[in-house]
Amino acid sequence: MPRISQIVPTVAFAVASVGMGTRAAREPFPWLDQYVRHTMKEWNIPGAAVAIVRNDSVIYAKGFGVRELGRPELVDERTIFAIGSNSKAFTAAGLEMLVDDGKMNLDAPVST
Repeated sequence: MPRISQIVPTVAFAVASVGMGTRAAREPFPWLDQYVRHTMKEWNIPGAAVAIVRNDSVIYAKGFGVRELGRPELVDERTIFAIGSNSKAFTAAGLEMLVDDGKMNLDAPVST
């Protein structure tokens, strides 16, 4: 079993986009690659995959770095990461977004 320092950390980026034109859809965030590389270096992250979804379409997907320290396999947009308990945080954030939009009430019975 690899040491915890060898496991590729999971980093999630959420980017909201509103009213993007056709040019923006081809290159939605021209600064993003540089930002991800800088952040990975600053936080000593060996690899990350970033995807941006707008409505039901993936408008950006790219891998950065390596899958595991000391190994040559690169991260790509299809690399699967073990995200552990992060899915709980994603679910909580999604529920709060529904609350903010008035589509859900946290005080309502679960059966609702």
